Amino acid sequence: MSREREKFPSTESIRRFFDRLKADFPKVEPVCKHFGRCGGCYLQDLSYEDQLRVKLEFLKELFSDRFELEGVIIPSPQPLYYRHRMDYVCAFSKMGLRMRGNYAEVVDLEECHLISPRAFEVFRFVKGRARELGIQDYDFIEHKGFLRYIVVREAKFTNELMIAFTATSPPDLLQRDKLLELMAETAQRAESVYWLKHEGLRDHSYGEPVKILGKPYIVEKVGSYQFMIKPDVFFQSNPLLIWKAYDDIKEHVYGRALDLYCGIGTISIYVSDACESVTGVELVQSSVEAAKANAELNGVKNVKFYAQDVGEYLKRG
Repeated sequence: MSREREKFPSTESIRRFFDRLKADFPKVEPVCKHFGRCGGCYLQDLSYEDQLRVKLEFLKELFSDRFELEGVIIPSPQPLYYRHRMDYVCAFSKMGLRMRGNYAEVVDLEECHLISPRAFEVFRFVKGRARELGIQDYDFIEHKGFLRYIVVREAKFTNELMIAFTATSPPDLLQRDKLLELMAETAQRAESVYWLKHEGLRDHSYGEPVKILGKPYIVEKVGSYQFMIKPDVFFQSNPLLIWKAYDDIKEHVYGRALDLYCGIGTISIYVSDACESVTGVELVQSSVEAAKANAELNGVKNVKFYAQDVGEYLKRG
């Protein structure tokens, strides 16, 4: 067990630690009406400046027996509406996020300030039409039903929007046709619309594509580079801030660089002009394929990507 795990063995232990920290700061009126019940936000009753101070104190405690953490935080340009992705669960006649402290309950969201107003309006439309059409949601306790998640992905610098419907196999042709109708209407509001099939018991929003309307990807910009994003790949949660982290990395790389757990190649490609070559290693095949496509999109020639377990790659020498 790691030292970090020993300090905070559960989500509840982390929450108690934050509760103790929050007690020392004055409270402000939360922006969202769902705050306190919804598990999406935890520090919204503090000013943004105090939120940063609380997070810094947590990091200092987390690493206190390893090194002394410098007190430098780069704030987000936007404390609200910054997220690239939100996964809204569809269960028990509700569509939203898990209730704080109770995984089995869902808060039916009427507002959410983590994604842009435009993106949430599209979610609100989808939510309303799904109910009007009578599309069945999914009971993740009994493992039965149809529509499991509505995933919203937004490119902040191109304003492109992707909506993914994660669902099981339709229980009948009527449910299938209703989802296809909803997808067609959603495609008038988003650049990319997916139906993803997920039959398993594990509770997640990924799946195999069944139907795609519009573009098969959205494009995000980081500095002068562009990156294609599909439903099954990871991209940083706050695109508004990642350029700063990538610039810091670029200052310290040169020669032949190795990018472990490279994902879709964002860092590899971003720092490529500071290096002789960059090698990216990533276990997920679809991410490696996306990384290669992103290198081609940007005309970057000095990067290579390999689909392999990082541990095995390093053992190979």
